[in-house]
Amino acid sequence: MAQNGMLDLRMMLDNSVHRFGSRPAFMQKVDKKYISYSYRRFRRDVFALGEALCADGGLTGRTVMLAGESCYRFAVVGMTVLCGGGQLLPADGTLPAQTLAKVAEQNGATVLFCTAAVKRELILSGTTLRCFSFEDVPTMIADGMELIAAGGRSYADVTIDPEAPAVRFLLPEKSGGYRLIVRTQRAILSETENMSHMLQIGAEDVFLNVLPLFRMDSLIRGLFFPLCRGACVAFAEGLYVVLKNLREVRPTAIVCVPHFLKALYDRLFVYACKQKGQTYTRRILAITDRIYPPHLRMLVKRHVFGEVHACVGGRLRFLICVGMPADPSVSHGLWAFGLPVVYGCGAGRALPEKRL
Repeated sequence: MAQNGMLDLRMMLDNSVHRFGSRPAFMQKVDKKYISYSYRRFRRDVFALGEALCADGGLTGRTVMLAGESCYRFAVVGMTVLCGGGQLLPADGTLPAQTLAKVAEQNGATVLFCTAAVKRELILSGTTLRCFSFEDVPTMIADGMELIAAGGRSYADVTIDPEAPAVRFLLPEKSGGYRLIVRTQRAILSETENMSHMLQIGAEDVFLNVLPLFRMDSLIRGLFFPLCRGACVAFAEGLYVVLKNLREVRPTAIVCVPHFLKALYDRLFVYACKQKGQTYTRRILAITDRIYPPHLRMLVKRHVFGEVHACVGGRLRFLICVGMPADPSVSHGLWAFGLPVVYGCGAGRALPEKRL
């Protein structure tokens, strides 16, 4: 049994709504301004979309491919599939339409959520996939809300098997093929609970999402991980404006890859040297590295390098590096500025892999 008695992701969502209902679950930029979506709103949209999909054939036992950019609607569709007993197949939304259709066919997917352009191309090609675009989601939610208001409970009454395959992740290989890794809901919950306790995640935390959600490490650590503890997930506009988003969102955590860590460290080091001079910056870094105990060292560093921390919003507690390990010199450099780097490379429990 997962911690806190939660057996599946629907129980996790209900628990978070009960404890943090009015708090923001997501932040997304709309018309050049970040707006928030509460946990209560998120659950309402999930159950409404689920009811609409049940009227369209149901989700239990069906594999749904989800291909698009990271956004609130992506999260709603993904959670709807999992809370309805379906299997989720996240995929890179930038792949050509016919490639997506081929991968969907290879993995037994019968439903596809994608961009409007991909939907249009696949329908014109005569695909057998049931295609929906992300632009369709608001209308489907409205339809589902009408069904629920009329007494519909098809989605709410679905029974979820926490040990059944829940998410199928496609990991590209150098040979050009894909390696398939399958996660159960119980495995996902176990991993997220363990990490949240270790890092002491709470409702005041804000995760800035800079990775695409079709990645295994991004979906688990950048979405399910914060949602299980009442934290907020904010979507970055893109890496080219990430520093601007950091100041706007003021996150406490970022799930990222080594390349992002290096780019961030280089920018922060150059900024610190412009403010204090390179010789002075290196001397202060060396002096503060000798402070003991460690928690006092981090407090002093956050104060001494306050201008550096202001560049990343002023509240950043740690960066979670996923994928390949980061360059040790980069990790040490960020730690030296008072920005801890932790590694989220744990794979959790997986079902047997296979290659496509």
